[in-house]
Amino acid sequence: MRILNITQHQLTLEQEMEGAFTDHNHAAIKQALTFTSMPNKDMIEEKIHELLEYAHMGLLDYTQMKFEMAREELLDCGFSEDDATDSGFKAIAKAEEEYGVMIGGATYLMAPLENLLKKAGIRVFYAYSERVGQEHVKPDGSVLKSFVFKHLGFYEA
Repeated sequence: MRILNITQHQLTLEQEMEGAFTDHNHAAIKQALTFTSMPNKDMIEEKIHELLEYAHMGLLDYTQMKFEMAREELLDCGFSEDDATDSGFKAIAKAEEEYGVMIGGATYLMAPLENLLKKAGIRVFYAYSERVGQEHVKPDGSVLKSFVFKHLGFYEA
């Protein structure tokens, strides 16, 4: 499974080990997830379509990589161009099935984004994590409270 990170957050090692990845568009994705004023329907619609484009670009990059890997593997083994290309196309179909996106953020954006991604045939995942609170007493007696998010899996919407 390969899951493109469409959140503002950096992935944890555990998420990466489960197949999540951040691609070269992550800065632009973070920008698309940021609102600097009160959102309205037009802004939401514009942003979810922009994020859908990033999801499609991630899928295209992933399927292209899988096509090339499958094709090169057979060519290296002495198979014909036609057989290698056919294998590449089969790899694309499999890659499309194992690709998804992880979303998370402002609830007013996630519901319409999830719906649009699903309509486009893209699998949608949310990170499931446990929030572990820690308190640290500082030298001045004040207490600093922090949270560590422990990744426990992905929930497919």
